[in-house]
Amino acid sequence: MNIYTFGYGNRGKEQARRLVKKILAENLLLVDVRISPRGWASFWSKYTLEKALPDNYFWCQKWGNTGTKENMVVDMWGGLAALPSQGRDCVLLCAELNPGTLEKPNCHRLLIADHWDDPDDRLTGIHNMGELEI
Repeated sequence: MNIYTFGYGNRGKEQARRLVKKILAENLLLVDVRISPRGWASFWSKYTLEKALPDNYFWCQKWGNTGTKENMVVDMWGGLAALPSQGRDCVLLCAELNPGTLEKPNCHRLLIADHWDDPDDRLTGIHNMGELEI
C-alpha cells in the first residue's frame, strides 16, 4: 500500500479536477486530514470533494491539525482506527504545500504517515505535482 501526501495550498480548480480524475482512475482513497474541511475555494471543500468522490473520500477529523508544534494531530491512534482503507492506497490531503521532512515537519501529514501501523506501507510525497503527475 502506498501513502501519498498532497497539499492543495494555492492550487487552482484545474489541479483539483486532475487530482479527482487521478484518484478515480487509480481507485485511491482521499483522506482529508483538515480539522475543518473547508478550503479557500469551494472546489477544495468537503462538500465538493465528497460529491466528486463518493466512494473515494473520507474526512478524518481526528487527524486534524491542532495548530501546535508539540502535538500537531488531534488523535493519532483514533484516526488510524477510523480509517476505512485497509489495503487501499491513500492520499492525505491538507492545505500545506510544503510538508517538510520527518525530522523537521511543516505539516502533520508527515507525522500521520510516519505513525501508520503497517511497516510495509510506503510514504510517497506527491506535493509539487510529483508521483501522481497531477
